[in-house]
Amino acid sequence: RPGHPLAGGASGRLSDFPLVLPPPGAIIRPLVEQYFLSLGFDMPKPWVETVSLALGRGLLRGSDAIWFISRGVVADELAGDRLVALDLPQLPAAGPVGITLRAGIAPRHDIAELMRALRASV
Repeated sequence: RPGHPLAGGASGRLSDFPLVLPPPGAIIRPLVEQYFLSLGFDMPKPWVETVSLALGRGLLRGSDAIWFISRGVVADELAGDRLVALDLPQLPAAGPVGITLRAGIAPRHDIAELMRALRASV
């Protein structure tokens, strides 16, 4: 959020702030775990686990929490200066990109065709 103690390159420790992390099973969770391991830390205990924009936005507005989330999820919030991105060390530039499907349910024909086209293009 604007006015966060770590905004604008101010120094501080992540452990001094509540952390909002993606829950186990979220697509970006392994990337966040790798990030903490690359810094020499075990995965910290989160204050809250969510990838919900509505919940995350509300939590950050009323606290000094730090939310580890895909930039695309909060792009409008960043562009509108409702949230700010912190300049953290060694933060990966990009995470996994893909299509998420429900387990045990075959995609519709048009979705399957799109998936084939995407796979053929990479």
